[in-house]
Amino acid sequence: MKRFLKVVAALIAVFILAAGAFFFLVDANQFRPRLEAQLSEALQRSVHLGDLHLSLLSGGASSSEMTISDDPAFSGQPFLKSGLLEIGVDLPALIFSRKLHVRALTIDDAEVALIRKTDGSWNFSSLGTASPAPAAAQVPAATSGPPGT
Repeated sequence: MKRFLKVVAALIAVFILAAGAFFFLVDANQFRPRLEAQLSEALQRSVHLGDLHLSLLSGGASSSEMTISDDPAFSGQPFLKSGLLEIGVDLPALIFSRKLHVRALTIDDAEVALIRKTDGSWNFSSLGTASPAPAAAQVPAATSGPPGT
């Protein structure tokens, strides 16, 4: 029985050391371009993340900063600037298959620029929506009968 407990304890220790080594040996910044692209696609705005760090205790990664661009019709300045972004990820998928599955995003110390035009539209109303199709691409409705009748 003692030998069994020693083997189990050794396996647990090896697993903990391997997981700890993973967080020191893997550069989280290798996931930044993919994460920025996915966030940009979801928000329909350009997203920039700062330096990424993996954290075993929080179960994910953190970024020193995050910037989301504003709708160009409103401003050239950022819509959101964040001092800290915490990203909850699926750790087993990250460790064993190096796949990034985001579970949660927590934004701390954010500055948000809310702008309202005279027509009543807000700069946040276009977040996450695809831009409307250009008028030239829209097909006019078909008419019945020849023209001029």
